[in-house]
Amino acid sequence: MTAALAVQSLTTCMPVAYAAQADTEEKPQTYNTDRVERATPETAQYKLTSEDMEESNDIETEAETTATTYFFAAIDDEWVKIGESTQARGPISWNGRNRYYFTAEDLETFYAPFEFDAETFDGGREFTHTDNNGADVIWADAPPQGTGADAKIQVSWRDKSYVYYLPNNKEGSASYFEDSKSVGNAEMMADNMFYFVSFEDTDDMVNSAIPDTMYVQKGATFTVSLPVNENVVWSCTNAKTGEEIENTQDTETDTVTISIENVQCPVNIRTQSTTTTFTYYPSVKESMVQLASRPASSQTVLEDATIDGKTKKVVAYREGDFVFKAPDSDRVMVSLPMDASSGVMMYYWFVGWKIGTDDRIYQAGETLSEEEVRAITNGVQNVTVNAVWEGGTNDELRRAGSINFFINSDCEIEDGKSSGFTTEHSDKFTPSLYTSRILVRSGATRNRI
Repeated sequence: MTAALAVQSLTTCMPVAYAAQADTEEKPQTYNTDRVERATPETAQYKLTSEDMEESNDIETEAETTATTYFFAAIDDEWVKIGESTQARGPISWNGRNRYYFTAEDLETFYAPFEFDAETFDGGREFTHTDNNGADVIWADAPPQGTGADAKIQVSWRDKSYVYYLPNNKEGSASYFEDSKSVGNAEMMADNMFYFVSFEDTDDMVNSAIPDTMYVQKGATFTVSLPVNENVVWSCTNAKTGEEIENTQDTETDTVTISIENVQCPVNIRTQSTTTTFTYYPSVKESMVQLASRPASSQTVLEDATIDGKTKKVVAYREGDFVFKAPDSDRVMVSLPMDASSGVMMYYWFVGWKIGTDDRIYQAGETLSEEEVRAITNGVQNVTVNAVWEGGTNDELRRAGSINFFINSDCEIEDGKSSGFTTEHSDKFTPSLYTSRILVRSGATRNRI
């Protein structure tokens, strides 16, 4: 038997919302400012399971158990878990009882984004704690041992501890305490609240790195320097309501320094264009049609189209001609569900761009004059440019525009009596080995490879 060729045309973590039961093994969810159910200072109580409430009185040496510690900060009006650790030190004897502890340097690993500096730690009661025996009350009754990076900050002697960071728990503060308070005490939370400051340049308008999310204490002044670009400004809004936040901006050659006084809400700082922009959407998905007998809904895009490596590209228009960009590739491959083993693939290829609802197709590299740009935009700030893709041939029969190659491993050599192929052996074809686009000459009645 010989093979015949066949052709077919077809640990430390960023802030996360703390779960209702802190001792579960579920992975923390990403902190999302759009959550519907949010804890308030009055309801931010830590919930426990019956297992958590069981006391563990047998901790005497470090070798007998491994303690888990969860770290919290008050962010955006609720307690948020920012990390956890099983690397507590000790236990050591503390007021007649063995207790685990962390050094200030250990805690800086978690609280550096909240302006905590271990070297300047003065031994105050900023780090309060509780455990799984009465977790709705936090304690500041045991001051740290020492100052600076080596200061020892105690946690519980039980196998679970919860540390709450209170940077303003200092003498003179209205909510200062040296004993205990409810974890949801409104005055205490308000005095120690942080708000996040997020940055967005999703359209790469400044073509430069921007900061990760930062945190600022409630009532403090926030200052940051950001890159600038021609025809681009930075806006500051309330991340909850979208309202503009009063700010000052000092622009130099390559940067702008933004200052916001008396921060009272989460802040979003993002780029905005001051001129007309063209937003490219190169995706093939809006152009998908039935290929062969397979509807668009059954096709799977293996790798969608991009432009400059992005699924969305914003280009600021500056005076003069405008030249249409090209996608990174002029073809996109999709798989078709013929059967489980066929591996049939087909191509869509790039035809051009459409602006808004206009039917005219513009080619990559085509130029619009300044007058044409004005006529098209007609005062519109952002112009949408959508890619057009074709999956069939351009002839009058609209046949499939891709070809797949297979090998049948159970065919005989053609002789004078037969072609060597029998339908009984059609299940012996390999999956598709190669896929190619079909080219059609103008006026041709047959497809050509």
